[in-house]
Amino acid sequence: GIRFHCQIVLCPGWNDGEALARTLRDLGALWPAACSAALVPVGLTRFREGLEPLTGYDRESAAALLDSVEPFRQAFLRAAPSRRPGRPAASGSGESGPEACASTANDLQRHDL
Repeated sequence: GIRFHCQIVLCPGWNDGEALARTLRDLGALWPAACSAALVPVGLTRFREGLEPLTGYDRESAAALLDSVEPFRQAFLRAAPSRRPGRPAASGSGESGPEACASTANDLQRHDL
């Protein structure tokens, strides 16, 4: 099947907090098709006249955001053995298909995510 990588552009107050948690749960349910998710801060320029006001992240809010997604990262790493840091992707090993999605969902439920 098709495999894809995701990028979530984070806008403070718009798609962080519970909205981000919901997005990560939804993407987790799509594994192994959804191979990864990169969280990137919104890029702001001076050319924003007439657009919704947005703010960026500072050091403290970025650290808090990373802390908030760490349980998801840990759950996804447990559910996807080939994605553990320092281990090469295993072709044909580990869980795949519905079983892998069920493992991801179970990990998320077990951690109240």
